[in-house]
Amino acid sequence: MNFPTKSSSSLADLLSSRPQTRFLKLLLVPMLIISGVIAWAKALWFTLPPQMYQKDYVQEYLLAKATLNNINPYQSVEKLGALFLTSAPVSLFPHPTPHPPPVVLVALPFGLLPYQQSQIAWFIFEVILFCVIIWQLMVTWFIPIKTKYIILAIFIEVPFLHFWEELAHGQLMLLVLLLLIGAWKALRRRRDLLGGALLGLAIALKLIVWPIVILLICERRWRSVFIVTFFVIMTNALAIIALGLPTVTEYYLKISGMVWSFYKSHIGNFSLFSIGWRLFEGTGSTILLGPQSPPLLKAPSIAGPISILLVVLWLGIGLTTAIKARSFDFAFGITTCVCILASPIAWSHYLVLLAIPMTIAAHRLALENRLSVSWAYLMILLLFTLSIPGKSLSAIIASFAIESFTTEIGPTVPFTAGLISMIPAAATILFLGLLRSMDAKTSDKDDPT
Repeated sequence: MNFPTKSSSSLADLLSSRPQTRFLKLLLVPMLIISGVIAWAKALWFTLPPQMYQKDYVQEYLLAKATLNNINPYQSVEKLGALFLTSAPVSLFPHPTPHPPPVVLVALPFGLLPYQQSQIAWFIFEVILFCVIIWQLMVTWFIPIKTKYIILAIFIEVPFLHFWEELAHGQLMLLVLLLLIGAWKALRRRRDLLGGALLGLAIALKLIVWPIVILLICERRWRSVFIVTFFVIMTNALAIIALGLPTVTEYYLKISGMVWSFYKSHIGNFSLFSIGWRLFEGTGSTILLGPQSPPLLKAPSIAGPISILLVVLWLGIGLTTAIKARSFDFAFGITTCVCILASPIAWSHYLVLLAIPMTIAAHRLALENRLSVSWAYLMILLLFTLSIPGKSLSAIIASFAIESFTTEIGPTVPFTAGLISMIPAAATILFLGLLRSMDAKTSDKDDPT
């Protein structure tokens, strides 16, 4: 893929030394540094007691601990916590972990440690992943970048796309993101075996990225599709060895659907799957606290079919857009956007996956002569919008609470107020549209270097 070498009038103008942009940089850089300090401090704060027991990482730890002790790891997190985290000062999830069996292969080494040391080890592991991710994204196109700029980027980029939330709660998305970056970079160079292997590992850990396989099928890249399938099967086979066939079968046939039912209509779930329940059943969860909103029209029987229909339409429109893209980079970036909203549940930390399409868009804006400055500003606006903390959105929604209907589970808010939580979904859809427009105006042909 041959990119233009001449700077354009997009990011080049935006970052020029003209007085207005110089003022913007003088204002923006201190803000980024301050926000970086705050974000890193918040992430570190979650490694300390008692809040370290509020991390989602508790689920990975108990999954590993139960496996090491020959106990069914898909009992409720609360029951396993009573066995292995007797000193936990907070209540744990009253349901099994929603993470698939292959996750145990990653978690097992961390289960050998006491929880306090284990969660610190996992935090360090994720910090290393984050640093490698930033480095990999910055050097994707073999552009010489000084080490000091990479270090600065590692420091100031943690507030964006909910990276700090991922680090604070100890989820799996950074590992999935790094695997996807490797898959993308390999596939764009036609290294289908390596790309398929990395993508297969990513799917084994988080099923949400499966639409990328559809893109590969449509492009008739059969070797990569075969390798993806092989690695998904292989990782689950290893999980069967570790957990037993009945446990793995139980997860896929029972546990995953049961856990999804607890969160499908939670107000923090901005997946398109949630729209049917928002419209016809209302938001809320008996498991997780948060604002609740009534339905627009009470008709629970059609909530499921409408949700499925919307997701099928989204997959059809998104994948068709990706298949028609002139550049594989944009096709991959568009499909990544599709993956997030097509997932049955989409939490704020899922947005870290947008680092790939953001990098693709930023690079094209910097080098493509026919893209305007206004597009650069739009992308920056979307980046900030996609980085709004979930708790901030919940606080805004809660400010509309109807006092007489406030419950122990959470305050009740009007239907329209509940729609505020769908801002990440709207921004993701707009970003997909921006990627499509940028690809249509690019002067480059498909096929990587």
